[in-house]
Amino acid sequence: YNQFISKNNVYDEVKWDKCIDLPYIDFQTIEGKKVPMYYPKDFRFTEINGSYYVEGLMWEQSAGSPHLYIKDDHHIKEGDCVIDAGVCEGNFALKYIDIVSHMYLFEMDPVWYEVLRYTFRNYENKVTIVNKAVSDKTTKNTCKIDDIVLNQKADFVKMDVEGAELDAIEGAKKTFCKNDIKSSICCYHRYQDENKIRQKLEGYGYHTTVSRGYMLFLESDDTWEIGDFRRGIVYGNR
Repeated sequence: YNQFISKNNVYDEVKWDKCIDLPYIDFQTIEGKKVPMYYPKDFRFTEINGSYYVEGLMWEQSAGSPHLYIKDDHHIKEGDCVIDAGVCEGNFALKYIDIVSHMYLFEMDPVWYEVLRYTFRNYENKVTIVNKAVSDKTTKNTCKIDDIVLNQKADFVKMDVEGAELDAIEGAKKTFCKNDIKSSICCYHRYQDENKIRQKLEGYGYHTTVSRGYMLFLESDDTWEIGDFRRGIVYGNR
């Protein structure tokens, strides 16, 4: 990341749910509720003086971050139907769960899928969890967003799927074209994905902008060849 803020990390203390034998933290939703957010048993927590913590959980969503999903008038409203592709521990979805009408959660990693079922167990009436990778085709292990959302109205899409964003957008063509969706889509995983994602969304009739600042994505092999800085998020709206 570029140096967008002074890193004053928040440390969320890890607790243990003995009934289901899983660690969790108390997570605060946008409505101010404290709800448990679960983690895998072997998750690498930060240890301080014999206690365990989740460090800097929301740091990348601080103001000025190049990885910012929500900003200014680009946000989730009361009653929105939201698609979260690449849920991980679920902190983005859980923050807004109280105000949305429905939340589609796509997470391909079975380790996260297991704990997500417990994190969102009190919201089963408004959550659909899909344990497949989002793609431009539906197979045994992949799915098109269009095939899951079907004719449901969608209002907001957050997408962070480790470089598969272009295929995922292609697999959501009907969903994008039939709705006026605000989207926050990661574009830093692959070289030149920013331009390709913008072209794809603009082809669907959306106006696009990008997040402020830059990211140096060291996990990508071509970063070491090219040495490029990349934008973090492509925003789309009509």
